[in-house]
Amino acid sequence: MESNRSMRKWVKPLGILILILEITLVVATGLSIYTNLQTLGASLISGDDGPIHTQESVDPVTGARTFTIGLNVTNRGLLEALFKLKIRAVAEERVIAKGEGSRRVPPGGSEPLSVSFTVSKDDWDRYLGGGLRPDAEIGFEIRSFFDLMGFGITLRMKG
Repeated sequence: MESNRSMRKWVKPLGILILILEITLVVATGLSIYTNLQTLGASLISGDDGPIHTQESVDPVTGARTFTIGLNVTNRGLLEALFKLKIRAVAEERVIAKGEGSRRVPPGGSEPLSVSFTVSKDDWDRYLGGGLRPDAEIGFEIRSFFDLMGFGITLRMKG
C-alpha cells in the first residue's frame, strides 16, 4: 500500500517530463526540416549563371583529366546545416572516378563547396573518347540538428 503511494507521486512529474520531451522533439524536427529544405533550395537554385560551376584541367604528364564542380552552399534556415556532395562516374559497373566534399554552414551563412575527381587517360580514351558514355551519379545530403536529422538525394544519369 505504501509503495503504491510513493509510485503515484512520481507518475505526474514523469508524465510532464515526457510531454516536454515530445514537444521538444516536434519543434526540433520542424526546425530541422525547414533548415534542410531552405538550404537545399538556396544552394541549388542560386547564382546569376546557375548554381553549379565546373572546371576541367588536363595533366600534361599523365594525360589525366581533373574535373572540379563547385557551388555556393547557402543556409537560409534557423539551424546549422551540413551539406555533402558526392559524385561518381560509373562505366561497365566500374567506378572510373569519384569525389566528395562537405561544408558546414551556420544559419544565414554561405560557404563555397567544391568537389574534384580525376579520370585517367586510359579511362578517358576508352569511355569518353571512344564513344561510350559513363553513367554519372550525383548525391546531395543535408543534415541539421547536431547531424541527427537530414535527408539525401542521389541522381543517376545514364550516359
